[in-house]
Amino acid sequence: MKKAARNLIQRTLLGAIAAFMHPTNATANTMDAQNNLLLTNSDNDTEIAKLSKPKVIKNVLRVAANGEIKLIAGHSSHRSHSSHRSHSSGTSGSHYSHRSHVSSSTGSGSYGGSSTSSSSSSSSTKTTTTTTTSTPTQNSYLLGDRVITKGMYGSDINELARLLAANLYINQSWVNRQDGYAIYDDALIDAVQRFQDDANLPHNGANEETIQALRLWDTKKTTIKLGVRDLRYSPNNETCGADVDELILLLFRAGYGPDRTKLVKKDEHYVMTEDISKAIKRFQEANSLVATGIANEKTIELLKK
Repeated sequence: MKKAARNLIQRTLLGAIAAFMHPTNATANTMDAQNNLLLTNSDNDTEIAKLSKPKVIKNVLRVAANGEIKLIAGHSSHRSHSSHRSHSSGTSGSHYSHRSHVSSSTGSGSYGGSSTSSSSSSSSTKTTTTTTTSTPTQNSYLLGDRVITKGMYGSDINELARLLAANLYINQSWVNRQDGYAIYDDALIDAVQRFQDDANLPHNGANEETIQALRLWDTKKTTIKLGVRDLRYSPNNETCGADVDELILLLFRAGYGPDRTKLVKKDEHYVMTEDISKAIKRFQEANSLVATGIANEKTIELLKK
């Protein structure tokens, strides 16, 4: 009789609770399974606990063997535990969100902490290279190191003047200097252009092409300007050129011309002969110059006047 009463009470209470809780289909199925167990007079609380474990009605009531019915805290505890899980889950979600926020912050570098870390990393790995460039001095320039323009002076202009003089395009005494360095002025520009005429090059300044050609030049091709070199007679050396031609012309204009019948030509130019040297001496004596018979710069200057 006690067992029948117990079963009846259990069914009644469980039905009331189920109606109160409005169970879902899944919950109803679980309750049916529990009722079946009860109807078969099963005292296996463990099986009931297993079936009801995921549900909110777990271990709500317990009927003792003596017929006493106990209300236990399983339901409340379960809800609290569920709430705790929910809270924990929420916390976990919040924590995940926090991690995501940090990760995103680190990735984008848009936040102060991350930016500082990135900046610090960049600062620690950055290598600073300091290049020291010394300002070239006038003595440090090599010919071809820079584009030469009018008014420049330096060791490179010295070399240019030397090449022009060696190839009989200028007299070193015509070169103007500043602080001991040759100046690229009208005298040097004129010499460069006369060389370019002989070399069939355009008048485009002392550029690389002109410099290279000047270094390889054969002086036999030079159109020598009068005064670039001293003209003197030597029986062992036939000096000839455009400057000898001009000298003869000036001597005739001054009234001290040589004997025309004694003039000698080699290729296209006249040769410096002894007769021409004698004509120069006469001019020098007439103009209070030392009669050397050498057409030096001072003699030529007077002849041009």
